[in-house]
Formats: sequence, C-alpha cells, structure tokens
Amino acid sequence: MKISIRPAPHSKSCAADGRKSCDLYQNHQEKCQEKCTDSMCCEMKHCWQIGEALEKELTARGHTVYMADKKYRKRWPDEKAAQATKDAMAALNKHNPDLHLAIHTNANGNKNVRGIQAMYPAAKHGERALHSQHLCQCIIDALSTIYDAKLSTREYIATETATCPGAGCYLELGYGNTNKADAQFVHERAPEIAVAIANGIEAWWTAEGHPLPDKNPPQKSLEERVQALESWRATFPA
Repeated sequence: MKISIRPAPHSKSCAADGRKSCDLYQNHQEKCQEKCTDSMCCEMKHCWQIGEALEKELTARGHTVYMADKKYRKRWPDEKAAQATKDAMAALNKHNPDLHLAIHTNANGNKNVRGIQAMYPAAKHGERALHSQHLCQCIIDALSTIYDAKLSTREYIATETATCPGAGCYLELGYGNTNKADAQFVHERAPEIAVAIANGIEAWWTAEGHPLPDKNPPQKSLEERVQALESWRATFPA
C-alpha cells in the first residue's frame, strides 16, 4: 500500500507540562528549525513526532510511505499557508497514494474538552468519500484501544482530503493544544499511537479486499546471493 502523510504544518500552542508553547517564526521555517529547543513545543512539532513514528512503523510493515516535504511547513498569512498546502499535496499526489493521512491536534476554549476526531471528505466526492469514511472508522476503532476519552468520525471540508487521489483521513489526535491530558497523550505515547493508526490502516486495507505486504519475505539462498554478487561484479570493467 502507498500512503502519504502530512503532519500539521503550522505552529500552534501545546498544553504539555514543562513545555513552552511556541508560535514564533510563522513565516521563517528555517529559523524554526534552528531556534527550537527541547523545552519548546507546538502542534507542528508534536504532530511531526507522531508522523515520523508512523512512517517508521508502516515502513517496517512493508508499506511505501511518502512524507510531506518540510519546506511546506510554516506559512503566514493564511493565503501563503493555503498555497503551501496545495503545493505539498501536489507533490504527494504525484505518487498516486492509496490513502492520505493529515495529522493534527485541536484546541478548545474549554480546556477540559478532550476527544479524537477522524474526518472524511464530503459526500460529493462519491465512492472516495465512502472509502474515506470507512478508513476513518477503522482508525478510530484502533485508537479506541489506547485512548480514554471520546472518539468520533465526521465529515469535514479540507484541501488535503478533498484533493488526494485515494481515501483521505484528517485526523485530530485530541485537544492537545489546550488540554494537558491530550498533550501528554501525544507526547508520551507516540509509538503506541503509531502502532494503533497503522493497525487501523491495515484493517481498512484488508476489509477493502487487498492483501497486506509480506512482513517477512523469504530469504535468498546462499547460491542466489553468490549469483547476485557475481552479477554485480560483472558490471565493472576488467
């Protein structure tokens, strides 16, 4: 399966204890990279940690993963941010992925609010919307094994899931921008979150009628390895 991932591209607050919420350098991503310290955090930073953990997990399972280029992170004002999203998706969509996953966290004026949402494109997208809705439910089902608050799916209009060629899921992993428990969830349990999302993705893929890649491909025999080495040597001039 081919999977594209774009973690949150914007610097918004993080409610984790001991982390300084940082929304500096909105239009200077190179400074963001240089100036960020371990004590700083934002939605972009913790969502990229999740995204990179998921990339590692899915790749280990034999899937092909395309991560959004970091040059499309951080833009301001809104017009530049919207164009960065279009550019990021254009680059990812060239690979014709089977699904696209956007990873975000949310904020709420009520700091007690918690909840994960997996959101799919509008019904006007036809069969792709139905596949996306199924994907979102599979991811929510998998995350329900490790998350102790409300989980739900709903329709949502987003450029990423509207323009991806395959199924699309816009995932908001809790209200970590304003709720400390949700912020701790994404910070402390990234490997578990990655495994759960990968499980949900694979559950969707198999339910859609596709086989999973072989996680343990057969090893080549000694004779095959020797022959491959000899063939490689033969490519060099005498």
